[in-house]
Amino acid sequence: MSNIPGTEGERRLDPRPWDYSCYLLKELKKALLSLLDGELTRSGNAEEMTVLDYGCGTRPYEPLFLKKGMRYVGADIRGNERADISFDANRPIPTESDSVDLVFSSQVLEHVSDVKGYLSECRRVLKTEGALILSTHGYWTYHGYPDDFFRWTFQGLRREVEQAGFRVEKMIPCVGPLAYTTHLRNQLLRGALYKWAPMSLPAIGLINILSSILMPLEDAMTPKTVLEQNAAVYVLGARKTGLSC
Repeated sequence: MSNIPGTEGERRLDPRPWDYSCYLLKELKKALLSLLDGELTRSGNAEEMTVLDYGCGTRPYEPLFLKKGMRYVGADIRGNERADISFDANRPIPTESDSVDLVFSSQVLEHVSDVKGYLSECRRVLKTEGALILSTHGYWTYHGYPDDFFRWTFQGLRREVEQAGFRVEKMIPCVGPLAYTTHLRNQLLRGALYKWAPMSLPAIGLINILSSILMPLEDAMTPKTVLEQNAAVYVLGARKTGLSC
């Protein structure tokens, strides 16, 4: 997993100001904490809760759960040596049904070819009224690590999760279209500078810092409904229902 750009745990959890995705990663972390600190996880004693990170990668958000005293289990496809549980792609997780209090899935769903099967597994391993915290892309450039299949509208993602047997309780949009265009231009400029001027790292860092200052201002200027319906990333909190699908 170390050869996959942008998956380093420290970078995702605490991005530096000169990181080109600093603002997005901070907004994503803030949204995750909002759900983790909210009603979804208040139904029981956190120290007795087990969280399954389904597609854990380099386990960037593990400290957030450990800080709350939760038991953290990382699951990923075979080949990830950092996973506690390994499984074959598009196959069931070797985890008992109704055994997990919280399933966590961050920026995984767009890389899954069988979305219905993935969400069905999320539901299967969750206890009754167990919680799902999931984030995935609305707008974003292609990033095949190793594959990249889907993007969602806010309405489409809600429908997908609800049809899998969940009750969506909250959806949080991260980075609206105006700020995302700044991020996209920054990505293109950054790539060009890396290619044409290898010694331009200080300039790239400065551009990234300026973008991180500009993007929250652009989000503040964006009407709430526009941001909600056109976000780069959606973070949702849902609860397992009694209806199987």
